[in-house]
Amino acid sequence: MVRLVGDFAAKRRRYYAGVAPERNISTRRAIMATHRELPYRIRALGPQPATNPCRHDTGLILPLFHQMTESDQDYIIEALQALSLE
Repeated sequence: MVRLVGDFAAKRRRYYAGVAPERNISTRRAIMATHRELPYRIRALGPQPATNPCRHDTGLILPLFHQMTESDQDYIIEALQALSLE
């Protein structure tokens, strides 16, 4: 998972939509921050400094599997870089 910050966070949907269909790369939005969801939001769980930055509105899950080659990694990185320049 990567965390998109600044202007990139605002483009998360674009990365999600642009990388998957156009370049055949499977992506997903990041995890939900459970403590921000009902019914957990009602309970006083206190601050969650490690979870908040990884929430689903700024995170993007990229492919990761044990057969992944450096070439696969380069392909994904180059696809994300190309989208960031558009």
